[in-house]
Amino acid sequence: MGEHVVCLVTDATPDAATARALQMVHRLEERILSRDVGLVPGVLLRTGMASAPVDGDSPGELVRVAAAAMYGATGGHDAPVRRPHVEPGVRRRPEIIRLPDPMDTLEVAYQPKVAFSDGRLVGAEALVRWPPSGGTRVPAQTIVEMARSAGRLIELTDVVMRQAAGHCARMRDAGFTVPISINLTGDDVADPRLPQRLDTVLGEHDLPRDSLVLEVTETALLTREVEALGVIPQLAELGTRVSVDDFGTGYSSLSHLRRFPIHEIKIDMSFVDRMVLEPLDAVIVRSIIEMGHGLGMDVVAEGVETADTWAVLAELGTDIAQGHHVMRAVDPATFLAWARFRRQRATPAATAEQPRG
Repeated sequence: MGEHVVCLVTDATPDAATARALQMVHRLEERILSRDVGLVPGVLLRTGMASAPVDGDSPGELVRVAAAAMYGATGGHDAPVRRPHVEPGVRRRPEIIRLPDPMDTLEVAYQPKVAFSDGRLVGAEALVRWPPSGGTRVPAQTIVEMARSAGRLIELTDVVMRQAAGHCARMRDAGFTVPISINLTGDDVADPRLPQRLDTVLGEHDLPRDSLVLEVTETALLTREVEALGVIPQLAELGTRVSVDDFGTGYSSLSHLRRFPIHEIKIDMSFVDRMVLEPLDAVIVRSIIEMGHGLGMDVVAEGVETADTWAVLAELGTDIAQGHHVMRAVDPATFLAWARFRRQRATPAATAEQPRG
């Protein structure tokens, strides 16, 4: 998830603004390191800069140009990324990252979900990706934020649902039953048209209702609770499975969420990642698993990165694993090839374990 800070520097030269940005980054690093936690793996501190009036006249224009510079960067954070040099008197703006119109050119990757009990492929999560172009890499959370700012969140969800349904149908034709999880936003859970939107997508591929699992965060459910109580139960009655994503990071409890027909909870990766080394996190994970099972829910562990983490989660009775220890998120063709290879490798072992007559 991306976190952004916007800082306005007035009456400063470009060099002075650069120095100010570097000072902010270094102070942030000092605060993190003073807590002996270090930088979280995969997290990168980066800055992007824009100046008026060359890059724009309004705050919105300046923020967009700074964001474009930041996400276009390929190096570290030793110096803030700045707009390309322009000759004095020449007004030329760098390329600004914008959502495609229509959004169908966005890509979707799929991360497998497997059972702890026997390693079977039991599902996948659909994750939106920005098409690679010119070296630009845009995080998924930023794509969502851009869609939110543009009022296009529902359109983004529909694009992901259509692509996921198509992948689910191709997997079915190849002999696999792989329900695919779709991340919903607060706008989706509050949309009374959601059941119809889902039916339309499933009908295009003649898929049953349990082919797509709807993932929603605690926060989205509770901030749009009144509307969601009119939408989510209707979906569940029609046979659609509902999953609560990032469980443990919100401000709710399972007793509160029981007002909704929830079939699955996903333990947030921040707990899973540290549980082998942090006893308190292991206690939290154990508690979530026990409560989830007590309420008849499947429990998924996100962010399973190592064999040690897998072993502990399996011992605690977790149902499903998702993370790089299983497989990273990949394109549809790679996903299918991986599934075939995994099935071929597992078949001999399964046969050998059959009881002898």
